[in-house]
Amino acid sequence: MAITDLTGIGLYTNLSELGLWDNNITDISPLAELNNLETLLLSALTELNSDAYDPEDNPSDINNDGSINTFDLVAVAPQFGQSGENLDGDVNGDGIVNIFNLILVAAHFGE
Repeated sequence: MAITDLTGIGLYTNLSELGLWDNNITDISPLAELNNLETLLLSALTELNSDAYDPEDNPSDINNDGSINTFDLVAVAPQFGQSGENLDGDVNGDGIVNIFNLILVAAHFGE
């Protein structure tokens, strides 16, 4: 049985590591309540479509606060499934906000 809803996860305030692969989650905004979250595993994928990734201009820092954290993951959520130009959540620059964008943000989590 796959997890589909993260409502209530904010009650686990000391949670520092979370694995969510092989689930059917569409709204990750409840993760914003987890201030101690250090490790977030979204997929077992090891190869990412990161052709447009430039570490000098870190697109994984969606909110440009100098740190890649839960707030950056949550910023991708409202654009999930959208396509087009100038989408902040399109981390890899392929014109689509999808799971690969979440994985790229998660891969740089804590930087």
